[in-house]
Amino acid sequence: MSIKNPSTKLILDLLILVLVGLGAYFYLQSTHKVTDKGNDPTSEANQRALRAQQSSKKGGSGSNTDPKTSSNTSTDPNTPLITGVIRDASGNVVIHGKVPGVTTGTCVYKISSNSGTTIDKNVPVTLRVNDYICESLSVPAKEMPTGEWTITATYNNDNGGVSQQTQRTLTL
Repeated sequence: MSIKNPSTKLILDLLILVLVGLGAYFYLQSTHKVTDKGNDPTSEANQRALRAQQSSKKGGSGSNTDPKTSSNTSTDPNTPLITGVIRDASGNVVIHGKVPGVTTGTCVYKISSNSGTTIDKNVPVTLRVNDYICESLSVPAKEMPTGEWTITATYNNDNGGVSQQTQRTLTL
């Protein structure tokens, strides 16, 4: 079949280029998966911690006696939440977090592998849209090779106080 109209040929060439580009994008996305075994901020344990925090702000006891609560979930209102872990297009691991109820301070991440590698990183609490969050932390791919990793997050306030920690395990 011969296409005599140059504009039709151009449209077909562009369509093929877009389809090839989309195929490459989805292939790359499927080869850079991060399996996150961590504490989803919408998980039951984190929701209990947030309810306890809100209760303590309203004058409640803030105690959490549910036996299902793991040691990684705290009723401390300044316990950080690891809200997301992704691998970006460059292969870097990007960690997102927040500390409910604070406007200043530092989020401290200790990232450990089963092989003994440990990475310590600090990021400031910052305002994003209408919420204070831990600035996103990007760890270069070469620092976090394939394997199982544990991310431990704590919050340090400006007065030297340190929160309880929360952990998240992921497999790269």
